[in-house]
Amino acid sequence: MENLSIEAKVLILVKETLEKEDCDIGWSENLFDYGLNSMKSIALIVKLEEEFDVVFEDEELLFENFTNIHLITDRLKEHLNL
Repeated sequence: MENLSIEAKVLILVKETLEKEDCDIGWSENLFDYGLNSMKSIALIVKLEEEFDVVFEDEELLFENFTNIHLITDRLKEHLNL
């Protein structure tokens, strides 16, 4: 995944976590509609932290910050200073 954009990497990780590799998930679609729940949220956050070498602070770990790919990407860009 080295040469992919942040958005593309996030989309891949989301689809893997939700086991929805064959679905077209839009950037602003609610991931809870695709099966994101508390357990899968934790798994996704761990994958994001590992892939992008970031650590989300406890106060960031709210469902509303991870409800769609756009919000996740924005949060990562803040951590990566992009």
